[in-house]
Amino acid sequence: MSRCSGARSPTRPASSPTCPKHAAAPTPSTWSRSSSAARSAPPWRESAMRPSAGPVSAPCRRCWPSPDWRCCPSPAATTGGTAPRYPPEPQDFPEPSVNTTIARRSPMTMPAMPAAVMRFFTASQSGDADSWADTFATDGIFHDPVGQPPIVGRPAIREFIASVLPNFDPFLGLTPREAHTVGHSVAVSWTGAAVTRTGIPVNWSGINVYDLDDNGLIREARAYFNRAIFQAQLDR
Repeated sequence: MSRCSGARSPTRPASSPTCPKHAAAPTPSTWSRSSSAARSAPPWRESAMRPSAGPVSAPCRRCWPSPDWRCCPSPAATTGGTAPRYPPEPQDFPEPSVNTTIARRSPMTMPAMPAAVMRFFTASQSGDADSWADTFATDGIFHDPVGQPPIVGRPAIREFIASVLPNFDPFLGLTPREAHTVGHSVAVSWTGAAVTRTGIPVNWSGINVYDLDDNGLIREARAYFNRAIFQAQLDR
């Protein structure tokens, strides 16, 4: 079946009407492919140089059976309007609204996690030592990484974070990739990125395991990553 209504047969009756577009259109020589404007444009641009079509139910004598029958409107346009562009061009598709864009992209930004764990990562990306430390309980414990002496207490955690951040410009933070929550325990795989003040890029990755208290704050966080790989990038 053609885009216009009716079967696409080899011939068209001589009495087929002329569509509104061609009834008032210039002579073929003004827009045929022999013209300089048409020769310099792709075939689908030709239709853009022609007058807009009106509502018709089938290709007219001058539209069919040549490839230019597509310039006639589709059956959906028979009640009014003009033919759709063929093929469609980018401007035919409006950009999604800001709210739609956010709704589509937000789920891909971070996996679903308890609020304190979510803030742990967002604070790392903003480089806010106070907000980062505030995700811990007052007596929270931070193993960064596991195998190093733990940092105990929110004030000590804040001091530790504040001592690390100035070594980078920028500190791009940790980006969670996958999260698994069971009760008050959360395991999150992540990647980290930063640039030293001397311009050296640093990338590392690991898994954090969080235990939350009854208030939803981090009671203990254990970071599993290879510190030697991290340090080797700093020593280049």
